[in-house]
Amino acid sequence: MRGFWTPDVRSLPRGYKPLDINDDILNEFLKTYPEFDQESFPRPMVVAALEDADVETGSAWGKYHSKRVRHSLKKRGMFSWAAHWLAFRSTQIASAKGGDGVASAAFMYPTTSESVGDESISFGVPAVTTEDQANNGTLNLTPYGIEFLRLRNRATAGAWMV
Repeated sequence: MRGFWTPDVRSLPRGYKPLDINDDILNEFLKTYPEFDQESFPRPMVVAALEDADVETGSAWGKYHSKRVRHSLKKRGMFSWAAHWLAFRSTQIASAKGGDGVASAAFMYPTTSESVGDESISFGVPAVTTEDQANNGTLNLTPYGIEFLRLRNRATAGAWMV
């Protein structure tokens, strides 16, 4: 199933064959990140995020391995990217619906302080520089995106020539 924001296959690198996001992949993602349950995140939205994540983690990440191989870099990268996208998208949806974003922020950031009288709460939102945003978009804004960036550094590390 192709998501409405997934790149057209004509824009994929030559010879790249996208993964079929089947029930096994979806269930494995939901075991890894149970906070993205299908009650809060409709299946088509999760599938589309995983399709995009497959494209974001191209062939440099290696092959996707199912649950038989626990440490598949491609799988971990795909899952962290999809989780980032879903978490970030949930804040956009909450904001568009007129929500205050507190539930979404609590979903993504650690609580740094709370008050009971007059209901105050603060979250540890990371500071993002213009350069960070230019290089990484919104990836620095969620713990899932930060995990993706860490994995991306491993996937794209190559030999150094001096």
